[in-house]
Amino acid sequence: MGDAYAFFKCNAPEAAIQAELPKMRALARVPSLLELSLTSEMRSIKGDEKLTRIVEDAAQNGIPFAMKGHLPGVSNQGTAEEVAQVLNKAYESPLYAKGEKIYGVVLYEENGEFISLD
Repeated sequence: MGDAYAFFKCNAPEAAIQAELPKMRALARVPSLLELSLTSEMRSIKGDEKLTRIVEDAAQNGIPFAMKGHLPGVSNQGTAEEVAQVLNKAYESPLYAKGEKIYGVVLYEENGEFISLD
């Protein structure tokens, strides 16, 4: 089972991002089985100590949003690649103003360590 996390900045409200998710998924052409859950409540993300530290660090550094991706039958890295495709479409959406600085990172776990998707 593949799991991945995206942490990103966006000035749009969470409801606006939720509303754009179906369009972003369609444009990214991700598998229909990819489950995405978006939150601005970092405390709602549960995991081991390493994930908890990552979430706390993101919150302390002003990153307001996290999106978890889950894709059955695919590796964590493969899931991260699909989540990254969706996040890339967010940057092309009306959620970001032209020239707005964009920041986001997609992470997946491999051998007990979280790795940033390059």
